[in-house]
Amino acid sequence: MRDLSFLLRPVFAANDDWAMARGEESLRLELERRHTRRAGQRALIPPPPATQVPVGPMVVGLLATRQRGRREPGV
Repeated sequence: MRDLSFLLRPVFAANDDWAMARGEESLRLELERRHTRRAGQRALIPPPPATQVPVGPMVVGLLATRQRGRREPGV
């Protein structure tokens, strides 16, 4: 994992940016929904974005798992 950190850093940064943007959008919609007084107006506010898992962290997890399996006994 350390050997690949220079390659993986942009992947993790992009994933963090993506997750923070989705969280900010969800929070903004929830606050708007809570501050709307009329039920009719509240129904017009779209639901928060669906949760999706980016592919990057899954690939990193698979790589880390494969590396663990290759260690020699006693190391």
